[in-house]
Amino acid sequence: MPKYSQKKRGGRRRSFERLVERRGHGVPRQRDERRERAAEILAGDFGVVKRNAIAPHHLRIGVSGDAGSFSEEAGILYANREGITPEIKYCIDMEGVLAALEHNEIDLGIFPVVNSRGGLVQTAFEAMGRHLFSLADEIWMEVQQCLLALPNIKREDITQIATHPQAISQCERYLKREFPTVQLIDWEDTAKAARDLHAGVLKKTTAVIAPARCAALYDLDILEKGIQDQHPNLTTFIVVSRL
Repeated sequence: MPKYSQKKRGGRRRSFERLVERRGHGVPRQRDERRERAAEILAGDFGVVKRNAIAPHHLRIGVSGDAGSFSEEAGILYANREGITPEIKYCIDMEGVLAALEHNEIDLGIFPVVNSRGGLVQTAFEAMGRHLFSLADEIWMEVQQCLLALPNIKREDITQIATHPQAISQCERYLKREFPTVQLIDWEDTAKAARDLHAGVLKKTTAVIAPARCAALYDLDILEKGIQDQHPNLTTFIVVSRL
């Protein structure tokens, strides 16, 4: 079970400010009202959020991943903590979450915005720049990346590795050391890469980097656990609601 916690607001703000300053290249350069607002939300005062606007009850929660994703785990952890009975909607990516929120298809959205190793999640900032929303809460969660493959596929059989770009960033040193010549393929979600490998969308000699739970969900073997470069490997997920 992943570890999760809530940081104090002051420490969280300073943490985001340091990351934004250090990895400013991860934020889209185009300046408009919505993009500026997205940056302000992550680096600014979280105290303006009306956290009590979310009452514990049955809610539709959209997550930026497929079944078995870290976003799904974050959504379930958040729902359990808040006493919410969740109906999980798999929106696959951040754009899908925020679009579903705007169209009233979900009540809350959850997606990652920053990782202690991979830095800012660029696709999150890009999506936030295109939509209006309120920040309701956040969760810091320790994630463990795993190398998965189809049954009977050995490490020496692997010709390519598919996963989300953030997972590649989090496992960069491991991949250079263990698979220096293997092709790396960007996929829209770690869990979706596992699903697509099982479904035959990816060729049989593909491995994926995904959560351990995906092995059971998609009939894959775990070749190695905990392949991320940094321990602990912390990711911040934000919970968003409509304005």
